[in-house]
Amino acid sequence: MLFESKRSESEIINKILTETKEEIKKTQLMYKANMSNTQLDRYLEKLIEQQFIQLRTNTDNGTTYQLTEKGKQLDTALQQVLKIID
Repeated sequence: MLFESKRSESEIINKILTETKEEIKKTQLMYKANMSNTQLDRYLEKLIEQQFIQLRTNTDNGTTYQLTEKGKQLDTALQQVLKIID
């Protein structure tokens, strides 16, 4: 493909879920997902609200994000769907 099209919402969510399989700090997630802080906040708010990602506060690492069991299920299903439509 000569020009990359904008990512779909599903692709963005998939990237966030993939990156949160291991604990990750918000700044690292923002760079890996290639998003602005404002954009990432909107997605994280919804994903946390729906219990796909959990916010973890550690004294050693500060605040991190990590995928929940429910999030792992969504990640697996979403990857299968994206493979089919890609």
